[in-house]
Amino acid sequence: MKNITESRVLGLSRFLILPLFSLRKREKPALYLFTSSLLMRDLSWNAMVKKFLN
Repeated sequence: MKNITESRVLGLSRFLILPLFSLRKREKPALYLFTSSLLMRDLSWNAMVKKFLN
């Protein structure tokens, strides 16, 4: 479970970091917010699953 999430996060970050450099400055904050909200949702979902399994 942990490895799947880590690889998904790595893949997401690799996919999102590359376009970041080509974006103009005003577009970057939106993408940062989008990425962080995705990651936070993923992490909180994992925490809920672990709590449910324990």
